[in-house]
Amino acid sequence: MSDAATCRNCGTALTGRWCHACGQDSRNPLRELRSLLEEFLDSALSWDSKLLTTLKVLATSPGELTVAYVAGQRARYLGPVRLYLLLSLAYVTAYALLHGDPVLVYIAGGGDIVSGFDEIGRIERWLSLVLVLLMPLAALIMALLFHRAGIPLVQHLVFVLHISGFSLVVWTLGRPLSYLAGALVHEVAELVVSVAVNVPLAFYCYRAARAHYGRGELDTFWRILLYGAASAALIRGVVLLASRIVSGP
Repeated sequence: MSDAATCRNCGTALTGRWCHACGQDSRNPLRELRSLLEEFLDSALSWDSKLLTTLKVLATSPGELTVAYVAGQRARYLGPVRLYLLLSLAYVTAYALLHGDPVLVYIAGGGDIVSGFDEIGRIERWLSLVLVLLMPLAALIMALLFHRAGIPLVQHLVFVLHISGFSLVVWTLGRPLSYLAGALVHEVAELVVSVAVNVPLAFYCYRAARAHYGRGELDTFWRILLYGAASAALIRGVVLLASRIVSGP
């Protein structure tokens, strides 16, 4: 039941518990501990439910999250930016705990693992920021490859956030496997396992692009192939630029 005639947040006259203008609960959580606990549990459980639902759709239905977002079906899923930031945090944590991702190191070194570790080591503190800054550039590449009237750059960005989010999930889960391969066998085995983990990502991106852009099979295939090559070059360029900024002149 409401304990105020008007919303304390925006001053709108209330017709029920929730303000129809700003959505604020009219109950005062400071009056009783139960209200505060209910607010916490409702937010936590709702967030967990959204996360699990979003991850399930992200993993099992390539491209569907983007299609749903564009269609306006957004309440049941985590937003693309929040999802990407959450998954990038998980990836950066796994990266830090297990001494870096060999594929990223390989790209940063231009094929030289030792040089790659030197480059990555200079910007480890900034890795999460680098991952975020890559997204607008990756979206621009996608927009150039899948140029189509009526699709704004922001829509390409949403698509890139979703496929990159799935990539982060795969890399986070695959990192322990590659680390064990390197620890128990050899660093070359670590790189081989990391590459093997990345193979399904190409197929995932292809399926997602087919669902989102609706182009033909061959047309989508070569465009995604070019996107992968451009992304690798972009990662290397951004990492080198960031390492120079961090290390100074």
